[in-house]
Amino acid sequence: MDDRAHEDENEHVPIDMKKLADSLSGKLETLPPLSTKCSIYRMPEPRRCLNPSQYTPQMVSIGPFHHGKEELKAMEEHKQRYLKCFLQRTKVSMLSSKNNYSFLPLWM
Repeated sequence: MDDRAHEDENEHVPIDMKKLADSLSGKLETLPPLSTKCSIYRMPEPRRCLNPSQYTPQMVSIGPFHHGKEELKAMEEHKQRYLKCFLQRTKVSMLSSKNNYSFLPLWM
C-alpha cells in the first residue's frame, strides 16, 4: 500500500452536525407511519436451536458496516421509521446540548 492510500484511510472528514440533524429530521417527517398490525416476537430458545438459520436476520443491517448494500436497502426506510418512533417515545433530540454530544446513527 502506498503512503497516499494509507493517508486517505486516516483522514477525518468534518461533519456539520446541525445540518445533518436538520436534514435527517426533515427526512423522518416525510415517512409514512408504521402499521399497527405488525409485530415481531421472540422465538423460544428450544425452537431457535432446531434451525438457527431460520431465525437469523438476513435483511436488516444495524450499524454502518453494511450500509448501502443493495440487498439491504429495502429495510432502510423501516429503520428510519423506528428511529423516528424512538426519538418521539424517548423525547430525545438528535442534537443534545445537555451533554454536548449528538444522537445521530452512523447508518443514516
